[in-house]
Amino acid sequence: MKRTLLALALLSLSLTANAQLAKQKNITHEEISNSINELAQKGDEASKKQLAIEAKAFAESNNEKYMDIASKIYSFLGNKSEADKISKTILKKYPKGAVARSNAFDEKLLKATDLTGAKAEQVYKTLVKDFPEKNFETNDIYAKAVAAIATIYLDENNATKAISLLDQIKTNPSYAKSVFPIVMKLSEQGKEQVALPILEEVYKQSQNKDSESARYIFSLAPIYTKVLLENGNTQKVIDITDDLSKKSPYFLTQKSAALPASQAYAKVGRDLDAFLTLNNLLESNGISEDVVSYIKPLYVKINNQKGDFKGYLDNTESKFKKSS
Repeated sequence: MKRTLLALALLSLSLTANAQLAKQKNITHEEISNSINELAQKGDEASKKQLAIEAKAFAESNNEKYMDIASKIYSFLGNKSEADKISKTILKKYPKGAVARSNAFDEKLLKATDLTGAKAEQVYKTLVKDFPEKNFETNDIYAKAVAAIATIYLDENNATKAISLLDQIKTNPSYAKSVFPIVMKLSEQGKEQVALPILEEVYKQSQNKDSESARYIFSLAPIYTKVLLENGNTQKVIDITDDLSKKSPYFLTQKSAALPASQAYAKVGRDLDAFLTLNNLLESNGISEDVVSYIKPLYVKINNQKGDFKGYLDNTESKFKKSS
């Protein structure tokens, strides 16, 4: 896979022939990103030479973001000494800037390994005092930090405190991204019930199609519907399933989404919908024993104790193989 500077978290812009990006007016971050990444992906000598030219121009600008881009370009090109030199200049010139903030959060909180939840909270308060959110354009690092503290509290078996902290970052645009690893960890530990308030918030935010939650909900919804089903909230499982399956035809091709949906349909007497949900799953993913154990009683019931279930499975497997 070709390396890209996007993976190095470059803030980007677009290349105009023979014009240095740093000197172009009204150029957007997205345009810079596309241009720098395009050059990085090419990997030929001409592109590397152009990247070095761009890095020099960015380094000479009176702009912290541009200087940071320069440092990352030089690092990408293997010029560590120049990259380090620029990084030191940034910290000296902008002691309260974005790079200094990132370094401080990493060193004192995000990459620290010996913090208790209470101590982490104290560190966070000091960091926020040193680097107020209002001073920066992008503030996802604050949500990430709070999520990290919440994780520590969860490890200390203090779920109440963890959920309370996460409640404080609901308005941060990076909420879904920040809580995603927490929900997945709780699911792996069999503690999905603890994640219910988080899942409810992500689903609520996902109704705004432009939100980050609208992207993450398709991965988190199967956990959400599983918890709701366990709690007896069958109709809500159906409502969420109907909503998300309309937004994405692939939602119910996930076993983790299809199984609770099918069970919910069956609980309210919608046996055909329950059957068709699992039938679609089998045709999309092939035969699996656990799904067969759920669909068999539905098949028998719909066919009034008649029908050829083995023949049905053979035909379904055939459809799957033809579509693969």
